Amino acid sequence: NGRQKITQPFNHNCISELSKAIKSLRSSAQQVNTIFIFIESIYSMDGDAAPLIEFAQICRSDGNACLIIDEAHSTGILGTQGRGVTSTFDISDVVLCCVYTFGKALGCHGALVASSETVANYLENYAQPLIYATAPAPAASRLALCCYQAVASDHGDLARAQLDRVILTLRQALTDVLQHLAPTSSIRLLPSDSPIHALLVPGATRVVSLATCLQDSGFDVRPIRAPTVKPGTERIRIVAHAHNTTEEALALVAAIKHALLNNNTS
Repeated sequence: NGRQKITQPFNHNCISELSKAIKSLRSSAQQVNTIFIFIESIYSMDGDAAPLIEFAQICRSDGNACLIIDEAHSTGILGTQGRGVTSTFDISDVVLCCVYTFGKALGCHGALVASSETVANYLENYAQPLIYATAPAPAASRLALCCYQAVASDHGDLARAQLDRVILTLRQALTDVLQHLAPTSSIRLLPSDSPIHALLVPGATRVVSLATCLQDSGFDVRPIRAPTVKPGTERIRIVAHAHNTTEEALALVAAIKHALLNNNTS
């Protein structure tokens, strides 16, 4: 619609790069008014979190920059009552809106945008994907509401506590195995406090071999290869769920250990 003037990428989660990008836009010959910074609170491939506090401070320092945050991989999982990562920080003054999916943790389909009334009115009048799309059926919207009420309940709190236990068990056990079996190997576990965990196994053949071993052992994990990720950063993507047990997490780690010892994937 001609309103977007320019886009400026910056390195993933890099605070200094974002600051440089904003300064570059402000010093450019083009007239740049408001700067919208599009990020995810939790990233889907590595499970890493955006540095929201630092990004918010950059927005405040600029004075006319704001965040648009995708909460797809934190909805129902993180924050009080599963309200997402953004809800855990005092940054609402620089958050233009948040997008919450009804998929993933809620188990249905669709999404919503949480925003001020001004932004909501703007989207109603200018967002073409909304204007020209078929509205969700009332039953679908009602299902999404019921699902969120479930994850926001006391039962949801218990499920999140169980998920935290599974994540802690998985990461501690897997870290110990890698330190003992492959301390100098290119195989490594990327940092993550979310349910998503990336075990880097560089090389398409190696990662497929390890994934096949784990799948044969009954674990639903997936090899992620180029071009989905950069060559040399192939990984096993592990996603923990609240219905998993710590025993299952330990069994997965045992299967990884067995594969590393017997399939020369290290």
